[in-house]
Amino acid sequence: MPTASGSGTLGQIQRLLEEGTFTGVSDARLLERFVTRRDEAAFTALVERHGAMVRNTCRAVLKDPNAADDAFQATFVLLFRKGGSIQGGEALGGWLHRVAYRVALQAGAAAARRRDVESAAGGLRGAERPAADDLGGLLHEEIERLPERLRLPLVLCDLEGMTRDQAAERLGWTEGALRGRLAKGRQLLRNRLTRRGITLAVPLAPPMAVPQTLVTTTVQAVAGGASGAASALVRAVSRGWILTRLKVAGAAVLVLGTTLATVIYELDQTDPARPIAKQEAPARQVPTAPVVPTHEPTDRVEGRILDLEGRPVAGATAKVKWVYTPPDGKLDAWIDTIKRFSKKPYGLNTTNSRERFSATTGRDGRFRIDGMPRDCIAVASIAGPGIETTEAYILTRDVPTIRTKDPRSGDRQAIIYYGARFDHAAAPARPIVGTIRDKDTGAPIPGVHITGMPILSGSLIPTHDVEATSDAQGRYRIQGLSLSRGIRLFTEAPIGQPYVNGTFDSPAIEPKPSPFTFDMTLKRGILVRGRLTDKATGRPLAGKVIYNAFQDNAYLGEFPNFRQNTQENRVPISGSDGRFTIAALPGRGLIAARAKEERYLHGLGTDSIKGFNRSHGAFITYPSYLMPSNQHVIAEINSAPGKDVVDLNLEADPGRTVTGTIVDSDGQPLLFGNGVEVRTLDLLQMPQQTPGDPTFVVTGLPSGRYRLDFIHRGRKLAGSLALRGNETGPLTAKLQPWGTVIGRVVDEEGKPRTDLEIFSETRERPDPEAGDLVEKPTVDGQGRFRLEGLVPGVKYDALGDAPNKATGPILKGVQVGPGEVKDLGDVVLPTWKKDQS
Repeated sequence: MPTASGSGTLGQIQRLLEEGTFTGVSDARLLERFVTRRDEAAFTALVERHGAMVRNTCRAVLKDPNAADDAFQATFVLLFRKGGSIQGGEALGGWLHRVAYRVALQAGAAAARRRDVESAAGGLRGAERPAADDLGGLLHEEIERLPERLRLPLVLCDLEGMTRDQAAERLGWTEGALRGRLAKGRQLLRNRLTRRGITLAVPLAPPMAVPQTLVTTTVQAVAGGASGAASALVRAVSRGWILTRLKVAGAAVLVLGTTLATVIYELDQTDPARPIAKQEAPARQVPTAPVVPTHEPTDRVEGRILDLEGRPVAGATAKVKWVYTPPDGKLDAWIDTIKRFSKKPYGLNTTNSRERFSATTGRDGRFRIDGMPRDCIAVASIAGPGIETTEAYILTRDVPTIRTKDPRSGDRQAIIYYGARFDHAAAPARPIVGTIRDKDTGAPIPGVHITGMPILSGSLIPTHDVEATSDAQGRYRIQGLSLSRGIRLFTEAPIGQPYVNGTFDSPAIEPKPSPFTFDMTLKRGILVRGRLTDKATGRPLAGKVIYNAFQDNAYLGEFPNFRQNTQENRVPISGSDGRFTIAALPGRGLIAARAKEERYLHGLGTDSIKGFNRSHGAFITYPSYLMPSNQHVIAEINSAPGKDVVDLNLEADPGRTVTGTIVDSDGQPLLFGNGVEVRTLDLLQMPQQTPGDPTFVVTGLPSGRYRLDFIHRGRKLAGSLALRGNETGPLTAKLQPWGTVIGRVVDEEGKPRTDLEIFSETRERPDPEAGDLVEKPTVDGQGRFRLEGLVPGVKYDALGDAPNKATGPILKGVQVGPGEVKDLGDVVLPTWKKDQS
């Protein structure tokens, strides 16, 4: 009978039954903001929150990590495309799990068909990852067999990571009922697993999460167009499985989704700071000399760099790039809170110290850096001959290595901090050499900047300190990349050359001492020359300009490496004359500029360009969707091959500027920094305010009617300024006691609704007549709600929403007077299912 030790799926089962994690932040508002405003930050937060679940689900089903990467990307492409059809953001995790599982199944079936064809043809098969044990599937099977009333609390608490009170609130149960059913579900699962020959032994640390770089770059990948394999998966899943049937069905769908995440641990045991050796030649344990930490601060860092066979690496370098120091100069509180996953430690001071601290290893692989600040956290780049370039976090305190979860990430991903004395095991790397030439003429292209990275699941950020520039013959040499999972190289031609940025992928390659040759060709495009100025003054502006091609551009097929590009095609704009030169494709595309100064209107020019997709809030372009809300001015180009665009003049509109003073109902000035804030309608403007000063400045306001709201949380005051567009001179905003609305939400039978969240109704364009709630309240156990912070005289609309229930109005055009508490009595919101509404 197998037993669970410190690794594998059995360990995950043990953790499932004996431990819990802490999370539990609502997704509904993030999903609503992403769908209605195409807010990239909201989408990023969703990827951060659910990336580990999606990644783990894909790896549970697929043996090939590269295929899992494609499935991971395809899942978020589907979210990007189908987010508007998802109802019930509270169970978004379940939707993503279910999609990821279906995508992974599709990928596995496709791979099996390819292997059958290859076998029949007598062809060679690619190397496969060794199959994991069947415990993950068995665990999933048994969880699915549990009665729903026992399965739901187990999934919410042990797989989603909710606390018991959070799960009880979600399910509408008492905490006592939740505890009892959770214990009974765990015991029933344990009994069923035991009958199938599985005995649980010792608990295990949680599985490794997705790196933060993967989260960030997955957003870029989704916006910029997925890989060919991922795109094929999206098409296959969309054809074979009607996505509208995946609309979240409350906690029941959440169960199906989250249970899949438990089967991954066997496939994901890698310490993120210690890369994996090749599967066919497992590395032996790296020897570490016994060290007794003193726990004392030190100004000396001593390390040893070893390969995965435990052999010292001579000639490797450790260069400290950044130093983080606690405000009080001591790491005690930081270490204590980081072990408890607190966010408090990240209030640190940052110093760039790359040129000051560095060392090279000797023949024994050891290095030493003296003179470091005591009690700090250093970020060091570790590189050397034949090893992968990585970053290490080092504490200048003699403590054991700390393995914990990163509190900066929404999904609590793994992070490692070395003490002042440590061993670092480096994965092997192989030099990459090649020549970059013009695709049509074969002429070498000098001065091309090349960066690179190993191909990871969706990660698209180049590895730090891995870069090269092609010489006069177009030749380059790049070092520090692990080739075992394939490599991805990014090209950026010199400004003034007509070559757009490109992305080039290579399959997995056997690590060897000899260089790996990888040649690249770039297709010649056109050049766009122009100037960015202030529309009001004609002053040249500094900033950046980007180029995107429309997806219907007839020339995209001639630039495949641009189409699959994952890096923004941008160049800086000189502040001295505002001029820029950027490479582009012939045919229809967009040039977008963003000034360094953030005081300008956003999206100028959007209304005159065909192709804006309102549901996405963006133009559908390559290498990423272009969102006008992220740019100040946009212009369309459409040039023939070989014909450059000259004199493209872009004018950033500063809009209107409003200044004024805020006072209370007695006319006394209210000082910023004491709980006072200015709120704009669309969050694109940047109010300027100085602590201790009652004056404010708001720039970049559009023409016409607009409204500014003012809140003083400490004194519970609120007020607004209704702008007509013809104001001159300083204004005065008078704040009065804010209004409050109370009431009770009941269903069609008069029973209290206790499952709701209340939020402002999202509008496509800012409405100067309508207000937004300051907070997003929930109802209590009797269905009562209390909405505070309402600006007197402003109309408020608000909706109530619950998982798998129809959304309905709570407020409709409600206004309050100064200090008024308006009681709406019972507000009827039926408990229709979403497919009944």
